Amino acid sequence: MHQADQTPVSGLADLSAGRNDAVQNGNPPVYNGPASPLALNGKGTIHFTSADSITNATGLKTRANLGIAGDAPRSAFVVMQHDPGKVMGISIGDYAARFGYFGLEEDNPSLYLPRVYNRYANRVYLRYSGWNILEVICDESSQNAYFNGALKATNNFHLATVDKPVEIGLRTASANGKNAAAADGDFAELLIYDRALDGDERQQVENYLKAKWLGNTFLASHASLVWCDPKMPGITGFVYSRATGTFLLQKTENKRDSLCLFDPQTSKISLIAKADSIRNAQWLGTNTCAWIGFDSGTNRILLTSTTGKGTSSLSLPGNTDWFQALSGSQFLLTGMFSNEPAMGIWQYDNEARQLHPVVAGSDHPSVYAKALEPLNGTIAIPSGRKVNYTMFPPANFDRHKKYPLVIGDTIFGVALNGDHGRLWVPNMATCGAFVVIVDRAGWFKGIEQWGENVLGVTQKLAQNPAIDTGRIYLFGASAETTYMCEVMTNSADLWKGAIFLNPTGLPDFSQVPDHWLVQARTKILISAGAEEGQEQFFKKYQTEALCSGVIVEYVIHAGENHHLIGNAAQFERSKAIMHFIFEE
Repeated sequence: MHQADQTPVSGLADLSAGRNDAVQNGNPPVYNGPASPLALNGKGTIHFTSADSITNATGLKTRANLGIAGDAPRSAFVVMQHDPGKVMGISIGDYAARFGYFGLEEDNPSLYLPRVYNRYANRVYLRYSGWNILEVICDESSQNAYFNGALKATNNFHLATVDKPVEIGLRTASANGKNAAAADGDFAELLIYDRALDGDERQQVENYLKAKWLGNTFLASHASLVWCDPKMPGITGFVYSRATGTFLLQKTENKRDSLCLFDPQTSKISLIAKADSIRNAQWLGTNTCAWIGFDSGTNRILLTSTTGKGTSSLSLPGNTDWFQALSGSQFLLTGMFSNEPAMGIWQYDNEARQLHPVVAGSDHPSVYAKALEPLNGTIAIPSGRKVNYTMFPPANFDRHKKYPLVIGDTIFGVALNGDHGRLWVPNMATCGAFVVIVDRAGWFKGIEQWGENVLGVTQKLAQNPAIDTGRIYLFGASAETTYMCEVMTNSADLWKGAIFLNPTGLPDFSQVPDHWLVQARTKILISAGAEEGQEQFFKKYQTEALCSGVIVEYVIHAGENHHLIGNAAQFERSKAIMHFIFEE
């Protein structure tokens, strides 16, 4: 347009061969020149306003009808923005006819792509501001709606639009006694095609609009890099196969992980696997991939066919932290595959079912180191809720003996190989204890049920004659210890002791009946990093607890903070816990 800034726009040229120009409809809108704050990427735009009155509303409409009626396919693209709290829209068809209105409309906080006879049909709730590209592709029976290139909605309304002019801003038609509508916002460009564009064509138009109005730049076709956009939210990782030209895509949505196969040539996305956790996905061949998932109480390497033939698990003991596939049957691993006090690097031959250490996790690996397979179970606690747990049984179990029980409520991975300690859980089982982890979905999710869960599971497991009910211990880390304190003070007679790892709270026994403490001879182990600066506090607590008959031991790990990082500190913590449980 060639006119002065903030002057009325009485007409807008149609640059297609049809020359169906838009002319003034009601009052004329205003031109935002290239120097205006409402210009876009150095190009002029048009501002529409209603002043909250249809009489004063501004608008444009095409001289002639659009020429697309009934359920004929069409595609529409518009670049526009709405004023705060107002509506900006493009009207195509007849708002008064059922399913006869094909409109693109946006307001705060809703988006209609397209809006049909029912006000709430195909309504998308979004929080956005500024300029946006709205796209709708309609074939004879369905519509796909895109917002800035992302697919936001699909519906199967059978449109029956009427061959009428296109209205921008002011909508003159009314329906069901409702008044006509006006718009408050800015408009840059409208493109309408009399057919349904395919995926590549749609992206070409989208890229053109993004480059022209939003200033986006795209790689040239002869560049060594290729732009691939699977239009899938929540992508957390990908790996490419040179053999097939396809991608493995990892994504997280609603706290669930998915593994998908993406073919950039066809834009087809196929779901391969879905789980609570999917990590480290990689190709093993043209039709097989491997990934780490939670299975049977531990993190395992799972093999999945991309052709839908199912998922299997490597016959690998222990807990896998990371792996790299060297071939279809050879893997390099880190993880806990024995009761050594630190992780090592291992090589696993899946065909021979053999695991060999590459770099030992300990300076002096023990010949007694062995892997323990955990057991999984579900228990209905007194409240009626069902909770899941993982149990490491004592090594060399003898049904004629009784063993201590060590129990806590935490995330399995944190207890087994997290920053609050590695390997002390299987170590205790190897030395002769039942170790139970009541599973929690997230660190803070369900943490307030810590005491209820632990008490309920303990009461059920205590019926096992192999468990020594006089030697039941609690364990907890960080924020969990606040809830563990309540359990200890409210039922002190049940517990022989408790292990507090980097605690944020310690129990107050001043109000606990003396006969409970005397009967239980309760003891506490505290393990924390020196950088937290809590040593003097622990020393004072040790003295005060002794007045209540509670014995407190504490271990301070030099150079460590709230999370233990070094192998030396991990080993020191494991050694202290072993001594606490087994060497009274």
